[in-house]
Amino acid sequence: MIHISRKDLQIINEILKKYPHSFYTYRSKEKGREQKFLELDLYVVDQTISESIISILKEEFKDSNLSIPVNIISWFDIQEDFRWLIEKDLTIF
Repeated sequence: MIHISRKDLQIINEILKKYPHSFYTYRSKEKGREQKFLELDLYVVDQTISESIISILKEEFKDSNLSIPVNIISWFDIQEDFRWLIEKDLTIF
């Protein structure tokens, strides 16, 4: 299970709901242990999202009152071997 504070979750959802894209997070397969995030990586698996929207999202998260940093990452900007490694463990956010 992924643990993010209720306040952080609310802020993240408020930002993301403005954008018509799906966002995914990588969840390690360490079963039975709740994982508290030190940072959150959100992957955009959508080739239609522009670099300018990704930049705006990054700025919104940077300027928010979140207790953790949020990274917005285009799925297509990461190395193929890493994509293959985490693909099966992506979870819709």
